Amino acid sequence: MQAAVGRTLLCLVTASHAHAQILQVTSFTNYDSNTTGVVAGALYITPIIVNGTVQHKLTWELTGTDDACDNETESGNVCGIHFHVGRDCADEATMGGHLHSKDIADPWTTVQYTSAAGVSTEAVGQSVETGLTTGDLVKRVVVVHNSVGAGERIACGIATVVPTITTTVTIRRVSAAPTTSSLRAAQAQLSLACGFKHISSLSLMLVALLAQL
Repeated sequence: MQAAVGRTLLCLVTASHAHAQILQVTSFTNYDSNTTGVVAGALYITPIIVNGTVQHKLTWELTGTDDACDNETESGNVCGIHFHVGRDCADEATMGGHLHSKDIADPWTTVQYTSAAGVSTEAVGQSVETGLTTGDLVKRVVVVHNSVGAGERIACGIATVVPTITTTVTIRRVSAAPTTSSLRAAQAQLSLACGFKHISSLSLMLVALLAQL
């Protein structure tokens, strides 16, 4: 970590892609009731604080969804995406009901998707207050429903923690001291090196070592 040539400044840039609190569902089991296509894609669950209360915001981009879901005004399970108490998508009998604290009413019936041409995208996010922590949601099943009847279960995935990845970038520049522009350039290079779509936190550590002749 010592700069040994002239007055070259060595900057060590470390990006921590720390997703300890963000969950994802990136693999789905499809059921026979799904006649609209094969559900695939990704769903993310991000904790947020609203008026001092923990909520979870769901965003997703899915294919194979039911195009009859087109207005987000359905009731019950129809066109819903919900956490259930179960931990195994292979056995529908063990999924149980919606996952939430027993101290509150079922909050999941308001979470619905719309679909067009077999694609459902929710970029803004739908927030739900479950009365639970993010840890309580880990490895629970997430069920996608269609528009048929009371909302048939057409697909299921397991919520897992988004993995933590560390990227290290080394930047060299000839200067005696870091400037605002050079730090911004380092941060831009760091973001490019990370290249992640969902970043919960980005820690930038610049260690400047000035070599002496």
